[in-house]
Formats: sequence, C-alpha cells, structure tokens
Amino acid sequence: MNRKNLFYAVVFVLIALNSILFYIDSINVEDQAPDISSLFKGITDSNFVTDEFETIDKELLKKNFEKKWIYSRKTDSLWLKNVKVPDSYSLSRYNYFLQKVFRENNIRIVRVTEHELSNKLIYNFRSGDSIDAVLELRVVKGLENRNIKLGGNAALLVNCLGDEWGPEWITKLFRSDIPLSVGIIPGRWAVAQVVNEAAKYGKEILISLPMEPEKGNIDKEKYKIIKGMNEFTISIVMDKIYDQIPSPVGVINYKGSKVISDFNTMDFLMKNICKRGLFYIENNDQGTSYSALLSAQYGVPFTAQEIIYFSEETDTSEIERVFRNISDGQDVLIVIDADENSYNTVSEFMLKMPDINIISVSQFVSLNKL
Repeated sequence: MNRKNLFYAVVFVLIALNSILFYIDSINVEDQAPDISSLFKGITDSNFVTDEFETIDKELLKKNFEKKWIYSRKTDSLWLKNVKVPDSYSLSRYNYFLQKVFRENNIRIVRVTEHELSNKLIYNFRSGDSIDAVLELRVVKGLENRNIKLGGNAALLVNCLGDEWGPEWITKLFRSDIPLSVGIIPGRWAVAQVVNEAAKYGKEILISLPMEPEKGNIDKEKYKIIKGMNEFTISIVMDKIYDQIPSPVGVINYKGSKVISDFNTMDFLMKNICKRGLFYIENNDQGTSYSALLSAQYGVPFTAQEIIYFSEETDTSEIERVFRNISDGQDVLIVIDADENSYNTVSEFMLKMPDINIISVSQFVSLNKL
C-alpha cells in the first residue's frame, strides 16, 4: 500500500472512531440530563421575586431614596432586601408609605413588625407561595437626604354633627370609604342617630366640646366647659356627655376659648381627659394656652398644628393649595363644617389625589402630637 492510500485509510478510521465516540457521549448526556421543567420552575420563582423587589425599588427611587441605601441578597430559602432611610420622616410615616406601595402593587403582606427601639420595620411576604421574602427598613440618624418626598398624610374631621338627620349626604358620609372621623356636639337632638351610624360603619367619634368663647356666650349649650369650673363639676359634665357619646376617641376645641388660658380650669379638664384615655385637639389663634403644658404633664396626646378649617365660603383655590402641600409631604388635619357642599368638595379632592395617605384623626394626632 503506497503512502497516499495509507493516509486515506488512517483518516477514514479516525472519522469512524470519532463518530462512535460522539454517539456514546450523546447517550450518556441524555441519561444524565436534569429535569428541564424543574430548571424552569426555579427560574420562574426567581424572576417573580425579582420583579416584586424591582417594583419596590422603583417606588423607592421614584421618591428619591438613595440607590446606595437599597441592598438585596438571596439564599435558596429566603430573599432579603435592606433599606436605610434618613430620620427626616418618622418610622410611622415610612410605614404608611410602604404599606401603600405593597397595597397598590398587589403584594400581600404576611406580617409587619415595628421595632421602635431599634427604629426599624420588617415586612414579611411570600412570593408565589414558594419563597419567603423580607423587607427590612431601618431609620438611621444622621443619614443625609433632603430630596425624599413622601406624599403627606391627610385626615378629615366632619365637625359639629348632631343638629340634623335624614339628608342623603349624611348617609353617604358614613358609608364613605374615606377613613374620616366625626365630631359630635353633645346635647343636640340627633346625637343618638349620629352615634349609632358612626358605630355601624366604623367611623371614629370625637366630642366637639363647647367651651366658653372669648366673646359672646354659649348659654344655649346643654353641656359645656366654663372658665372657673371646678374639678367636680367638669367630671359631672363629662359623665353626662359620655351618657350620650359613650365611645369617643378624642376631644376637639374648634373655636378657641377663654378656658384654655385659665390654668386651673384646663388642669381639671386635662386630668379628666387623661383619665378617659382621650386625645385633645385645639384651634388657638388667640394667644395664651396652657393646653400643651398640661397635656404633656398628664400624658394626653395633643396637637394644635397643621389644622385647616374649611367651610362653604372657602375658595376652591385655597383647597387646591392645601392639597398640593399635602402631596409635597405635609401632614394636614382638615376640619369641615357639617354641611353638604364642604363635604362633597373636600372628599372629591381627597379621592382624586394619588400621592397622599388618608388616615384617621387618631393616627394624625399620633404622628403630629406635640
């Protein structure tokens, strides 16, 4: 056999051998191949969790949270996201914001734990019923970021109810999805109906407490606080109010009063409010008030700030201005007269503003107490 034929023979043998080895190798690969469906299952689960985390990240970055403060890591059984935030907002404020993020993106929360001492929130949720996920948010003192803009909190109090019953707008008010609160003047003829309806639909009740004004009188009021009243008399007045309004959460003095500048009378009243576990709201643009001092002494939650009063005469541009401020991050308690026009105007604004948290009056006081 000459060299040329020998060369062709060797090449042929090598090609044949390579084909045999390739066939054998392919059989082994098929035998050892993993279950492709299980691989896809793992990918699907991972992507689902990643999508949820990315959704949260987008919401945070939209509010100017620093990207370097957001960190995610994972194990086979747990996905964890850590977020550091400045103390420019309270822990409660961050909680309201994140609850809204979860709710609006249909992420079901299993549990929320608030650790006040360590200033952190922990949200446990499940991803596709397969992987546990945790978001931990920690408020860090001294962390600098003045650009974070959370939508503010708005609370609505429809005040001075009790004078009428029957109009359709009042029924609509109680059935509203807005977590509004109602202020009831004791001694008015429709108090019982208002109290029952508020309890039926889970609306908070405040006592709109008549207190002696700087000018004029309140002789027509059956239950009232007068400057110079002693502790025993104030206790009797409050007991009689409780006979009509048995489960209030707070007291509002909405027109100012000469009582608030009298130390002894306010001391007796604040002590009584403390005993009943109520909070106290005051509108005072007239000067001296002992309310802040005495509420602090007795541990009564108290606020007199960020309270806006709207009435039928309030211009729409003023209402728009207030809601813009809320959208920029300001907390506001809106108190309106018990009239249909005021309620309809303000409630429409509240429902169409996408970037505000609507909270109850008791939550507002908790966030803004002095």
